[in-house]
Amino acid sequence: MAQETYKSTTTVETGVRDRIQKCLDLAADAKTSEADVKRNLIAYNNGENKARYGGDSVVTITSTTDPSKRVIKEAFGGKLASAMYVFFDCKCFSVNRRTSVRWTFFGIVENTVAAAMGFEIAHNKILDWACAYKGGPPTFSYRLRVADGLVSMVYCEKDREIQEAKRKELDIIAAREREEAKERERELNRLQNLPPVTADTDRTNFEGVALNESEGDCHVWRVIMITTCILLAGNCPSQGASSFTIIVNL
Repeated sequence: MAQETYKSTTTVETGVRDRIQKCLDLAADAKTSEADVKRNLIAYNNGENKARYGGDSVVTITSTTDPSKRVIKEAFGGKLASAMYVFFDCKCFSVNRRTSVRWTFFGIVENTVAAAMGFEIAHNKILDWACAYKGGPPTFSYRLRVADGLVSMVYCEKDREIQEAKRKELDIIAAREREEAKERERELNRLQNLPPVTADTDRTNFEGVALNESEGDCHVWRVIMITTCILLAGNCPSQGASSFTIIVNL
């Protein structure tokens, strides 16, 4: 059976290829630590680049022994492509032709190139490993199992990333709530430490009517009223009316 491979027909900027190649070199180096990988991801993954660069990467699967030979779309190829576009956050579609199968990854150009390169590595490795099995059914089954395992790993990794993002979001919300609780406690303590307020209970009643002392000239009116009462009482005749009523509007 002739082994099939693919070649990329996409033209990509040199800077994009260099960044992707550097990430792949770091991943292949056994001495690379997780901190180094995270640092490089943060350095190259920014919003401005995502907004500026968009495109697609087209990969073509053909026969390596006879370019005119008919190429059949393998079942494991679709699973492998789905694993790549999920892991690298892009989309893809395929076009079947008589002598080739074309896979197009589209989205953020860096992601599409990474998905295409990952597709190349995994596709060729699966074909190489499957050569150890003789016969159609064992080879077919082996390719599918490897592709299924890769898809499962990708979805597990994505689920882990989602759970980690949720955990961080909950931590941020909890920290904000703790800070708000501390702020409320500080405000209550401040209010409790304020000096006590004494209520003004001084009221003067005349025949059940209370005088409101909230006005600034209340005491002046009181003096005038009392003085008027004394003068009227002194001028009253000894005989005649024995009582009088004073109406004061304040």
